[in-house]
Amino acid sequence: MGKKVVFVGTTRVGKTSIIHKFVNDQFTNSTSVSTQGAFFEKQVFINDHEIVMDIWDTAGQEKYHSLAPLYYRDAVAAVVVFDITNMMSFTIAKQWIAELKSSRGDNVTIVLVGNKSDLYHIRVVNPNEVKQYASVQGIHYAETSAKTGSNIDHLFKEIALKISVNSNSDLSDPVLLESGNSQKPCCL
Repeated sequence: MGKKVVFVGTTRVGKTSIIHKFVNDQFTNSTSVSTQGAFFEKQVFINDHEIVMDIWDTAGQEKYHSLAPLYYRDAVAAVVVFDITNMMSFTIAKQWIAELKSSRGDNVTIVLVGNKSDLYHIRVVNPNEVKQYASVQGIHYAETSAKTGSNIDHLFKEIALKISVNSNSDLSDPVLLESGNSQKPCCL
């Protein structure tokens, strides 16, 4: 059985695109909105150790929000995605993080992901504001582009590494994602 990783966030931020880019190495410029959850499995190797990830994609529409706790209740990691070109998506991401912390406490690794970094020229969410927020919350932050693949593999490898470290495995490499408890550079 794999380690459960759940993706949450509002609609059209790219949750499904990030997952498909990682699992299938494909990007589809789809305009359809996910209306149900989906499950994917993928192996990641960290220091010659296999980590099996059960990746859950949730529907981002508000009407499905009440189902989210069913998805994240057994998760070891939650990836909260927002769109760097949409301020409201960042506001909603903060609500997801508050909900995750309230319901799961320290029992889940939270990674905040600003997606669509390929659209940096129309960015509206200030990266310094996001980094400061992540630091205060003590969570990890990364920026990705599902379209170009930028930081997608790195994101999942770091999640796998964090899962391994939290599972008291013998993997002891440092986590490279920016953390509120670390002064390491972000994986932008």
